Amino acid sequence: MDEKNYYTVLGVDKKATTDEIKKSFRKLAQKYHPDRNQGDKTAENKFKEVSQAYEVLSDPEKRRKYDLGAFSDFRGGASQGEAGAGFSWNDWFGGAQQGNSGFGRSQGGMNDFFGGDTGGGDIFDKIFGNKRRSSARAKRGEDVQVNLEISLDDAYNGVTKKVIVDAQTIEIKLKPGIETGQVLKIPKKGKAGRFGGNNGDLLITVYVRPHNYFERTGNDLKVNLSIDIYTAILGGSTRLTTFAGTIAVNIPALSQQGKVLMLKGLGMPKYTSTSSRGDLYVTLNVQMPTSLTDKERKLFQDLKKLASK
Repeated sequence: MDEKNYYTVLGVDKKATTDEIKKSFRKLAQKYHPDRNQGDKTAENKFKEVSQAYEVLSDPEKRRKYDLGAFSDFRGGASQGEAGAGFSWNDWFGGAQQGNSGFGRSQGGMNDFFGGDTGGGDIFDKIFGNKRRSSARAKRGEDVQVNLEISLDDAYNGVTKKVIVDAQTIEIKLKPGIETGQVLKIPKKGKAGRFGGNNGDLLITVYVRPHNYFERTGNDLKVNLSIDIYTAILGGSTRLTTFAGTIAVNIPALSQQGKVLMLKGLGMPKYTSTSSRGDLYVTLNVQMPTSLTDKERKLFQDLKKLASK
């Protein structure tokens, strides 16, 4: 490394306090960290540069010598180091394993900035990606969470949907009976791993839209069915369109307003066993006539007389 002004490298005044130096280094180290700039040699060199400057200025004794102009005391020959002309990482950080200087010490070191698990002498394997990069720990990629909205029809029949994650289209097959809030995990379809680590997972949270007519409760369905007063009194059959098709519903004679009929096995498929289904509950809504002919009125009056005898 060239004889650059360490204060200028860190962007601080020569009279800066230790806290000010530390704060500036933290900001620059995060900016140029190799993990954030993979493959960028300029950023990597800049990271090494600010690290070297911080290593000197954060140590009171080294800073005092540096301020006195003893720059040569802090750099090794070009043949010794890996960072470039006139600089030796071993000179600067070789003492880390002993904990007496450099990144290994308890105050002002890299452990303050990068989680405290740098592993002493292996720090540059994990940060700079140098010749020993192969020893860096594999890191699993992040999971990706996606919300997927479907209709109740889709939930009843099952459906195939496509979601786009990081510019890639992934086809998702949803089994019949899936419910709101259910989370599907698609292994290794999340963010890419690093240093040979596995990809994260794709987590899909399903939301089933409310239906205009049917209400779902678990695996059961509920629906209102309007019938006329004559069918309610005399009984009969009426048609009802369900997810399984149009069916005939038998109405018992003298059915009251709000009577509930249970149609077994006509509810939602069970997600864990689609051969089994919930039930369909039909609530009868008796519709009163809005007008009567003279003949109809007379008939009702005759019925009233018969009922009062």
